[in-house]
Amino acid sequence: MDAKPLKKYMPENAAAKVPPDNPACLVNGRFGVSIVQHGITGTPLHLIGRFAECGIRKGNVGTQWQNIAYAGLPPNLMKKMREWAKDAGKDIKFATKRFKQEIDAVPAEYAGGIEDGAYREALALLRAFRAEGTARIVADYLSALV
Repeated sequence: MDAKPLKKYMPENAAAKVPPDNPACLVNGRFGVSIVQHGITGTPLHLIGRFAECGIRKGNVGTQWQNIAYAGLPPNLMKKMREWAKDAGKDIKFATKRFKQEIDAVPAEYAGGIEDGAYREALALLRAFRAEGTARIVADYLSALV
C-alpha cells in the first residue's frame, strides 16, 4: 500500500519534539520513514502514546489478545493447555491450535468476559495510539481505493 496519501494526516515533523538521542527518533529524522514497533504487548500505555512523536506509526500487539483470551478461559481448560504445553516442550501459544474446538465451545459467560476484556483493551490502545476519532479518515482513504 502506498502511504503517500496518508502523509497529509501525519505531523510535518513528528520527531522534532523528541530528544535527538532517542534511537527511534534518529531513524525517523534521518531517513524520513515511518517505523513499525513489533512486540509492544506489556508496554505502558503512556509510552505507547509517545510512539507517534518518533515516527512510529504502527505497533503490533498480537500477544495482548492472546493474553486476554487466556485470562478469560475456564481455569480447567487453561490447566489442560498449560500441561499440554509443558509436556510437549512448547510455548503456551501453540496450545491454541491443539485446543481450538474446546476454546470455541467455552460457555457464554467466559466468551463474554473475553469479548469485554478485548473491547476495553482495544479502546485503551486506540486512545494510547492517538487514533480516537480517526475512523472516518481510514474509511475515506479505503473508499478512494475502490
